[in-house]
Amino acid sequence: MSVLDAIGSWVRGTSVPEATGSLDTRSTSSRLFWLHGVAGCGKSTVAASVCRRLAGERQLAGSFFCKRDQDSRRNGVRLFWALAFYLAQVNTAFREQLLKPLREVDTLLDLDLDTQVNRILIQPLMGMVHNETAASALVVIDALDECNDSEKVARNLARIVESAPWVRFVLTSRDLPETRDALALLGELTEQHDLFQYDAREDITSYLRSQFLSQGPLAELRPYVDDDDVISLVDRSQGLFIWIHTVVRFIVETKIGKLDVLESILKVQGAAESESALDSLYRIVLENAAGSSTTSRNIVRLIIGLILVTSTNEPLPSNALHAFLPADVSALRTEFNTILQLLSPVLIINDNGVRVYHTSFLDFSSNESRCGEAFYTSQLDLDTIMATGCLEIMESGTRNRKRHFQADKDERTGLKFNICHLGTSFLPNAEVTDLEERKKAYISPELLYSSMFWLEHIVQSGILARREAAEHPERIALMISDLLCTDRALFWIEVMSISGKLAVARSVLTRIELRALVEKEFLDVAAELRRFLDQFYSSIALSTPHLYLSTLPWLSTNLKIRAAWQSQFPHGWILRDSIQQSPLMLHHLTCPDNVYTVSVSRDGNFFSAGGEDGIVRIFDMHTGRVIWEQPSTHDIQRGAVMVASFSPIADILVSSYGVGSILCVWGTDGQGWTLKRLVDNNPGVYHLSFSRDGSRLATGSVDGLVRVWDVESWTLKQAPIAGHTRTITFIAFSPDGERIATASADHTVRLWDTEHGSIIGSPMIGHSGVVWTLAFSPDGNTLASGSEDTTVILWDVRTGAMKGKPLQGHRWWVRSVTFTNDGRFLLSGSGDTNVRMWDARTGESFGAPLKERILGFAPSFVLSPDGTRGIIASGAHDVTVWDIPAAVNKALPPGHSHHVFSVTFSPDDSLIASGGWDNCVFLWSRNGKCLNASPMRHPSIIFFVRFSPDGTLLASGDQDGLTRIWDVRDGTSVCEFKSHAWVNTAAWSPDGKKLAVGVERDPPSLRFWDPRTGQPLGEPFEGLASAVKMIVYSPDGRTLASVCTDLTIRLWDAETCTQIGESFTGHSEFAESIAFSPDGSKLVTGGWDSSLRVWDATTGQQLFNPVMHNGAVLSVAFSIDGKLVYSAGWDWCIHAWDSETGRPMGRSLKGHTQPINSIAVSHDGRHIVSGGRDDAIRLWD
Repeated sequence: MSVLDAIGSWVRGTSVPEATGSLDTRSTSSRLFWLHGVAGCGKSTVAASVCRRLAGERQLAGSFFCKRDQDSRRNGVRLFWALAFYLAQVNTAFREQLLKPLREVDTLLDLDLDTQVNRILIQPLMGMVHNETAASALVVIDALDECNDSEKVARNLARIVESAPWVRFVLTSRDLPETRDALALLGELTEQHDLFQYDAREDITSYLRSQFLSQGPLAELRPYVDDDDVISLVDRSQGLFIWIHTVVRFIVETKIGKLDVLESILKVQGAAESESALDSLYRIVLENAAGSSTTSRNIVRLIIGLILVTSTNEPLPSNALHAFLPADVSALRTEFNTILQLLSPVLIINDNGVRVYHTSFLDFSSNESRCGEAFYTSQLDLDTIMATGCLEIMESGTRNRKRHFQADKDERTGLKFNICHLGTSFLPNAEVTDLEERKKAYISPELLYSSMFWLEHIVQSGILARREAAEHPERIALMISDLLCTDRALFWIEVMSISGKLAVARSVLTRIELRALVEKEFLDVAAELRRFLDQFYSSIALSTPHLYLSTLPWLSTNLKIRAAWQSQFPHGWILRDSIQQSPLMLHHLTCPDNVYTVSVSRDGNFFSAGGEDGIVRIFDMHTGRVIWEQPSTHDIQRGAVMVASFSPIADILVSSYGVGSILCVWGTDGQGWTLKRLVDNNPGVYHLSFSRDGSRLATGSVDGLVRVWDVESWTLKQAPIAGHTRTITFIAFSPDGERIATASADHTVRLWDTEHGSIIGSPMIGHSGVVWTLAFSPDGNTLASGSEDTTVILWDVRTGAMKGKPLQGHRWWVRSVTFTNDGRFLLSGSGDTNVRMWDARTGESFGAPLKERILGFAPSFVLSPDGTRGIIASGAHDVTVWDIPAAVNKALPPGHSHHVFSVTFSPDDSLIASGGWDNCVFLWSRNGKCLNASPMRHPSIIFFVRFSPDGTLLASGDQDGLTRIWDVRDGTSVCEFKSHAWVNTAAWSPDGKKLAVGVERDPPSLRFWDPRTGQPLGEPFEGLASAVKMIVYSPDGRTLASVCTDLTIRLWDAETCTQIGESFTGHSEFAESIAFSPDGSKLVTGGWDSSLRVWDATTGQQLFNPVMHNGAVLSVAFSIDGKLVYSAGWDWCIHAWDSETGRPMGRSLKGHTQPINSIAVSHDGRHIVSGGRDDAIRLWD
């Protein structure tokens, strides 16, 4: 019996006798028929047939066919809204219940999946009474496993099945554990059938025979095909409909040699496993397309790889895929399309993009063991191809100009000025009547794709992070530099503006600024570009030509991007007034009355403001325009807006007014905001806060009670929480949602268990006045509070104890506190009209307060989710939007802004020198005071700093091969010398008369210089086999030791540069650091193989087994007495080891929050200084 008959019997509720090779319906009372099986076994074909049959019998309410590579069909939210629509069509009672949440409940579309299902399906279903279920419904859902988050979708579907006895489902999917577990909860309500246990031979045979009939696509082959051939094909299918369907497509799409294709399939040995059968067929298709040509095989490999890597972003049309072929692939577009057509049995090819016909081909092509080495490309390599391609296409419009222009003559290029040839700046983009035609003519699909996704592919490829393994990372870095650090950045912004993707451009820049890339120079430029976009966003979005006409004159003269752009636009206006500066304040907005509360939407695109006039307004973050204003006709206002807060997961805004008890819940459909619900929180709400997952809302009231609401049902989760004796003035959830912190007019701060409402520890007592504000640090370990007593206090969340002394500096009430996203800084707003910045670790205030245009008492201050903007409600009529990273950087005390690569003590230990990624050299006193607020600078990244033996000079070297000698007393440059490639390391001779410098490559070499004149001493020594990573002199100055990338440690005669003895070997990856013991008898090395090794400096023997670390060892040093060796690196810690045995000594020093690049021991042996990738320098006792 066919599976269709089994499903038909189940639908009719009749039992079917069990027969060999057939499916049975064991329980006619079940509500869900789950048909599962391996990929390609025909589940979708069965689902489509069921839909046709049921539709013909007028029994089908609706269907949803999921598909992994189409966003609209892999979205579980769309599935459940479709289901609600189908049920509302067939059942009036359900429709009436569904209308209630649509009319009364807050906006649903942006809520999380579980909440939406509850609102539009579970609650309406539960609201129906028994006699309202006369109208029944049957729904077909195919390929549930191809939905995003399929486990959650299956679990919600099971809830619907339980709640709707009048609805029956036919469901198909692969038999995944998460799906099986979700549906197992239904027990007898589910009918499960493994399609692979059903003998599909009859149906497959019937289908195949139909293809050879007179009206079938293979009719012309019928005279050449007998029954044995049909049976042979059916046998080879292993019960997979996708196999036989692909065979048919394969033959149909073959223009010449259809019989040869059929013969080649019939000759292949049948596979024992279904997956193997499908793999064999897919390989035949690939081999047929590839032919015997090496070039064709390479193109086939690249085609399937490019389709795979772009499917998760945006499928590309065939011409765009061709554009992304690497430059060394010379296939013309016609040749490419010919090969692409040969792959049409497994692909869908149209103008909307090239997609796979069946998702089993994606599984096949992403697995090397299945598709074979000849047709497999790793995900990393594919992302590298795309990353390079994106950059090359933005640069010149093509990866291979000869290949491109032989394809056809078009005017599409890479990024360029006025790419769409707009004729005037007087028209907004929206009023350019032929703009769509211009975009189609001049902005190719591959250029738009590249402009949107270049960063995504670079990050996924890890090409810059894995420099040692990646090919040509320097070329990639140069192309990124050409994109971001030249006028090409303007052209990129132009394309994004004219394509309506300006928000994507800002997101890319913000991601780089937050260190998606490792190149420091890109971080700075991306920050400048992001601030540039913030400053002029509305003008650029409105009219693309104003990117050039209305913005460039206002750029600050000290910006890198201005210097890069000005030479390309020499005839533009140049403002020389002091008004021309990079503004910290991006918007200054005026409201009709005093503003008390502000909040930022979850995506950072909007913020709300409310105050004395009782009206909530929502502003566009980029333009500062009011996009919605609460209607004044509402009778809900009973005074000023006390607090308004956006949900962190949905477009919901909750507000409270005066001392009223009503919470107003606002929602949007994308067009405007409307009142969706009123919640009675009697008595009045003074403050409220959402949990991070948006599932709870906590309110603090004038009666001193905390109430926690379930946002799904707007019912109380538990009884009100009591403890405070006066009004609760502020409330906040911890980042993990497990604690609620409250501040009160009773001068205390309290922590509560969210789930049970019980108090955690004792009240935190320290303030002498009303506590107005609270903020958790991002890691949840610290709680900041601000008070009427003008102080800010930092509390240890675990112990409830005060961390240090109260922070003093404000002159009036502290009404707002917040941490920056990285947790390093704290900002506080006060009635003294200032917003102050504090070091969250030390409690030290730094920089001048933000006070420009803050006219009131700064009662509310919030950060955008990405931490780049701060919104201040002044308490007067003003709301200001600030560039927070720029404000913090401007206010920060002198010091490194990025990775510290090298630290060292002066010979008398009075000074510490540091150099790093920010191109700066700083000098520090031993108590941590910066001695040169204006640092000594290099043109590029600094890899080393070294004091001369007498402490009067300092040597530093950089990525450009420049070594500079500085006078330590006044910071002036004594001399400099240039090498042909970057310099990783240098060492002073003990007498201070020469400086040995290690050059990275081309060729790797050692050079000796006179540090006082800058003249070379002798010829460079170029006998090194590989790049030198570090060199050190022995204490007596007679020997140099080096570590190189060829995994060796070598000793050299310091005078003749001849090697002494054999090389020391043992590291499995190259060593990064080396040091002599004080007596010169030992060497210690640390390397990328995560090991520390101690060597006999004479024999090269290791004194004990390698000491393994949790990550690369980047820096090593001996103690002054030589008894200990110290190591530091990727595990963020400094370790001490016995230099004779390798045993650990004492506890590891922890404090850095990123890998440690460099350590040094003071000459008196009392201190260690360390510098790391967390931009910090730490001094340890």
